[in-house]
Amino acid sequence: MASSDTKDRVREIEMDIVSNFPNFKIKEINPIGEGMDSQAFLVNKEWIFRFPKRESVSKNLKTEIDLLPELKKVLEVKIPDFKYIGKQTKNNYWFVGYKMINGIELSQELIIQMDIKQKEVLLTQIASFLTSVHAFPLEQAILNGVKFNDLKSEYEGDLLILRESVYKLLDADTRDYIENLFEKYLSNEDNFIFKPVLLHADFSSDHIFLNEVEGKIEGVIDFGDMTIGDPDYDLLYLYEELGKPFIESLLVYYPHQNPKLLFEKLELYYRLSSVGELLQGVERNDVELIQNSIENLKVESKDYI
Repeated sequence: MASSDTKDRVREIEMDIVSNFPNFKIKEINPIGEGMDSQAFLVNKEWIFRFPKRESVSKNLKTEIDLLPELKKVLEVKIPDFKYIGKQTKNNYWFVGYKMINGIELSQELIIQMDIKQKEVLLTQIASFLTSVHAFPLEQAILNGVKFNDLKSEYEGDLLILRESVYKLLDADTRDYIENLFEKYLSNEDNFIFKPVLLHADFSSDHIFLNEVEGKIEGVIDFGDMTIGDPDYDLLYLYEELGKPFIESLLVYYPHQNPKLLFEKLELYYRLSSVGELLQGVERNDVELIQNSIENLKVESKDYI
């Protein structure tokens, strides 16, 4: 966002907060993050306000608003506790404000610095978090708007779109690479034998905050992608960011019946996520995202076996 655009957007945000919550006194407001879905602002150095950018994201936020108070009851770590819930003036999308969860983002560098005991505590907490989320009653999740994510049908649909309108953008080697990925995932029926559970579905290291002194997990954020589906999917981003050895260590505390199948799926999920970014770029006519995705796929195809 350009500087003038940033200032204009901050003024909009300030007006939305004040119009919804007249007694909330704003002393300072700063943008702290923006993705494809939402913008986040730090207000008065202690409140996070999150503003969806599209209607579908606003609907997902309403699911968070309804479900997180119940999910909070079964978790041992902090999650966003929405104290302010309002509507944006220009589009009537939901927005929320919650007390900032203090801590530092989990990273490979932090893990390297941990001793054995600290790593054990971290892995135990991650295992406990995933177990608790996945054990949450599906009836309640569905009642609060969480949808089932049928990855098989989704990937089958993606493949059709790729063949019909996206492959023309790609060279033959990249097309073959993508075809092989889909074939390997869709042809293995074992990939679709699982008990559906509630998923965080965006459980990445930057959404996990550690206590700076103790190294324990302080909280987990960004539940906007919650869905119902394959529990293995919730390990995707940790696999992508922290690597296979980290997941192998986690499985000591979070056992899996078939680790070999798990790692095959995670590798395919990881590679297919690059295909998903390409499709997003085409859908949104985002030239930069399209080009970056194509280059990433070319690179990834070279180490595919």
